Amino acid sequence: MQILSAPEIATAGSNAADRVWNRWARSARRVNLLRGMAGVAVSAAFMTVAVPPSKWGPLAWVALVPLVLVIQRETPWRAGLLGILFGVASLAGMHAWLWQLPAFNVFDAVALFGYLAIYPALWCAAVTWLSRRRLPWVFPAAVLWVLLDWLRSHAGPLALPWDPLAHSQTADVPLLQLAALGGAPLITFAVCLGNLAIVRAWQQRSLHWLVWTVIGVVGIHLCGYLVIPAASPSTGPRVAIIQPADDNASPAAKLELLRSLTRRAASARADLIIWPESAVDGYAFNRVLQGNVADIARAVNTPILFGSADFGKFAKSAGADAGRGEFKNQAYLVFPDGSRQGPYTKNRLVPFGEFMPFENHVEWPRWLVRRQLHGIAGEAPGLFRLRDGTTLGVVICWENYFSDLANRLVRHDAAMIVQLSNDADFGASTEPDQHNAASILRAVEYGRPWVQASANGPSMLVDAHGKIIESLGPIGTTRSTVRTVSLVGTTTIYERFGLLWLWLASVTALIWIAFTTYLRKENEYEYTPIP
Repeated sequence: MQILSAPEIATAGSNAADRVWNRWARSARRVNLLRGMAGVAVSAAFMTVAVPPSKWGPLAWVALVPLVLVIQRETPWRAGLLGILFGVASLAGMHAWLWQLPAFNVFDAVALFGYLAIYPALWCAAVTWLSRRRLPWVFPAAVLWVLLDWLRSHAGPLALPWDPLAHSQTADVPLLQLAALGGAPLITFAVCLGNLAIVRAWQQRSLHWLVWTVIGVVGIHLCGYLVIPAASPSTGPRVAIIQPADDNASPAAKLELLRSLTRRAASARADLIIWPESAVDGYAFNRVLQGNVADIARAVNTPILFGSADFGKFAKSAGADAGRGEFKNQAYLVFPDGSRQGPYTKNRLVPFGEFMPFENHVEWPRWLVRRQLHGIAGEAPGLFRLRDGTTLGVVICWENYFSDLANRLVRHDAAMIVQLSNDADFGASTEPDQHNAASILRAVEYGRPWVQASANGPSMLVDAHGKIIESLGPIGTTRSTVRTVSLVGTTTIYERFGLLWLWLASVTALIWIAFTTYLRKENEYEYTPIP
């Protein structure tokens, strides 16, 4: 039997302790990884379920709670990685309809979701950095979430203003009234702050934060109920919305269907008839088509507002010429006497769908972008005037996501905003309902009724308080309606001051963090013992 010396016994004991420690550390890392993945998965699932057309919008008020609880156990670097996973998982869940596009592939998905996941990754890293240093983080983190949303919405050619926290609340009309005060970002701020307050209540095992959260949410809803009128005024133009759902029909068949639906709408004494985006193709250079549309307007004795594009959406009907020619997506207003206004040329084109970002500097590979269109964007606002003096503001397709475009129309005295859209490429997916959510928010932000004519549905009429007066569903049905649009000439606080509240909140958060850091250093200096 070998007798070990004292140093050998110490070395053996140390090695055994190292093995136990390493085994425990690996097990702990495995548990932390599983916990982190579970938190990411639950938050991503809640976020996916909360957005339209789901009726589970209230889940957004707790969607970020699992994510924040797990990232605060990690370093900022690891929290950022979890933020990337959360971003990819939630975006892939919410936007699964992208796979409806024939040209969308795995490389596109990796590039798109990877880029968009940068924003939640930055947020997760910042929240963890603040909380690990025991700095104020609840209010600053809510402000930072809104700031990152704003940054993503103003990223030039790569701007993608999809805001799931605000869009998830479009069925909550009382809560929507916050948008009239501070825009959709104020709704986002409220929902994010509610999530973080719940996290704080859980961490402190205290009802203090939870009680104040409930009081705040109830108060917001009570104020919203007081703002919403009991009934909308019944005065205003009678507007006909035409939803042809004719994506697979020939141009001649499309025109005949539009003619039939227009005659039916005119019999209900409409003052304006609205066809959707790309209702006809090539109107600008087709004199026969111009004459046919004028004949329809003359026959029904009613002006027609409609969209016309040189090619179909996402090059689905562009054929071999899609990658070689330039095109425009436009709107026209044709009167019964044959005169017309316009065109309004779409200002904000869909990146990689209607134009190639940085195309003068980057040659995008075909394996990444199979169909490469070269759309020409307009600069002038979409303003049309009816014979009675009513000013219409017009946006096309996804321009409803951009609040500044609606703001410009309202500042030019638009009494109502008309959106021409065509989501037929996405079939009966959740995309049209998610697309419509932004229109509801824009209506409340600027206190203007919003009329949406969608080629494949659901078209809708929304009043100035975000209430859907009528929706022409389900998707893919041929329908039309004639409704009186109540014109409201109010000026909202958001229209007047914009995001001033956000910049003030950002400054407040920075001062709060700086002041807390200063006080901590002062206390350390005061109590440092003299050697």
